[in-house]
Amino acid sequence: MQGLALPAHARRAAGGGALPLAPRPVSPSAPPLQVTPGPAPLRAAETALIRQAVQDARGNVAEAARTLGISRATVYRKLGTPRG
Repeated sequence: MQGLALPAHARRAAGGGALPLAPRPVSPSAPPLQVTPGPAPLRAAETALIRQAVQDARGNVAEAARTLGISRATVYRKLGTPRG
């Protein structure tokens, strides 16, 4: 998993550094990690990433959208904010 290549926009949004990996080595004999089913954790992570990109862009939604590789409309939709 450490060799996993991420898109450039994900690396930039993560601060350019290494992303945190599993807190322990993963081996076939290791017990499975506890994972919460459903889209809520992913949605929360996505929202946090978009909010951070907008903050890093000093509120410039167009710049944040370019950094993330998504449209301005998608930024507004994902954040649930009116355009403008």
